[in-house]
Amino acid sequence: MADAEKFWDWTSARYARSPVSDPGAWHRKLDAIASRAGPEGRLLEFGAGTGSSALMLAPRVGSILSTDISGKMIEIARAKAREAEGGAANVTFRQATLSEVTEGPFDGIVGLNILHLLKDWRGALAQARRLLVPGGFLALSTATIGDHPWPLRAGIRAGAGLRLLPPLALFTIAEERAALSDAGFRITEEWQPRKNAAWFQMAEAV
Repeated sequence: MADAEKFWDWTSARYARSPVSDPGAWHRKLDAIASRAGPEGRLLEFGAGTGSSALMLAPRVGSILSTDISGKMIEIARAKAREAEGGAANVTFRQATLSEVTEGPFDGIVGLNILHLLKDWRGALAQARRLLVPGGFLALSTATIGDHPWPLRAGIRAGAGLRLLPPLALFTIAEERAALSDAGFRITEEWQPRKNAAWFQMAEAV
C-alpha cells in the first residue's frame, strides 16, 4: 500500500493535468452509472483519482463517497469540488482504501480504471459485494492486461519494475468475469470501445 500511495502522490499533479483519453467512452460510462443509480442513489467510488468522475456524477445521483489511496489526489479532488458550481455538497472525498470503508450499504459502487491496480483485486470484488444493498450494482472500467499481446505485457512489467508505472495485475477478461461470478455478481452490461482498451462492466449483486 505504501509504495502505491507514494507513486500516486508523486504523479498526482501530472495526472490532474492529463486529458481524458476517450471522452466519448467516459461519458457513456457515466451515463450508464447515473441511469442505474437514479437521483436518490447512494454511491461509493474507489480509485477516485482527482475526482472528475464523482463531480460529473454528483448532479445526477443522491450522494457519493469517493475514496482514493493517495492523499495528494484527494487534496486536488477537494479543491475541484470547492470550485464546482454549488460546491458539490453531495460528494465526500476521503483518503481510504476500499477495505477501510465502514459505511454502507450502498446502492452502487464505482471503480473506474482501478481494479487492475490492486494486488488483491479478487478481494476487492468480495468487499464491494459486502458493501452493497441486495440488488445493488458494481460499475467497473478495467484494463485486462492479461489479454494484451506479450510484447506489451513485457513492457508493462518492465515499466513497473523500474517504478515508471504502478504495480499492475495482469488478469484476462475471462478471469475477471469468473471472479465477478465467484464474488456474487451477475454481469448486466459489458463493452469495450476498441481493442486493448479498458472493458466497462455493470454487474448486479445476486
